[in-house]
Amino acid sequence: MWNRRETFHPWGEPGVIFTIHSPFVAVNPFLKGNVLRPGSSYNIHVRLEEEHLLPHPYKTNCTDYESLWKSNNRTGPRSQQMCKENCMIYFSMTCYRCPYELIMYENPEDRCNKSSDLYCDRMEQMLEELEECRDNCKPDCVKHMYPYTIEEHTMVKDPKASTVEISVTVDEPEVHVLSHKPQYMAWNYSVTLGLHGLLAGPLCVGPGGRSGGFAAQRYPIPEDIPSKAELERIFVADGSS
Repeated sequence: MWNRRETFHPWGEPGVIFTIHSPFVAVNPFLKGNVLRPGSSYNIHVRLEEEHLLPHPYKTNCTDYESLWKSNNRTGPRSQQMCKENCMIYFSMTCYRCPYELIMYENPEDRCNKSSDLYCDRMEQMLEELEECRDNCKPDCVKHMYPYTIEEHTMVKDPKASTVEISVTVDEPEVHVLSHKPQYMAWNYSVTLGLHGLLAGPLCVGPGGRSGGFAAQRYPIPEDIPSKAELERIFVADGSS
């Protein structure tokens, strides 16, 4: 509950900026949030999802931060964003002896005072180390996502009320896992020869049904297909005539 007279912009309609996200990935609510208006009620339906990247040998170049966190006695970053924040904390504490403009720091009251002059005598070297540190923060092998929908209803009894009613529901407690399935296999392709588009060992690829993948079938090479040298002689003779 709030007082309209205490708003920073009295000429605008007050509201609450709301968003749902993973505790390990910060989100700017001004860019990705929803505005909840006073005098309205909202039903918010949340869905639990995870995205799993393909492991080695696929070139996902990801890091399982959760496993590392558990193996390190439950310490360390738990996402790529937290990893990059740790790099910035090290840079800021080394240069300024205080965290500077960090969005995931545990004690925001300890942040550097912007009004004070901040100086780092090893700025060029520290910036190189910061960039190298951030480059080592690979994407998450497992991403936790919480997509949601919002239903807004106006309070009939008191449309000018200074309160917002929110009801959050997880319709399905099961976590929906989005995993990337290998869609392609190793096939031996050959070069298309001749004007008639002869393909040695043709490979037919088409939709693979409900799974959303592809079904592939390779047909045997007919024995009567001429060799490359024979085809070249045919085309040269045909062109000379």
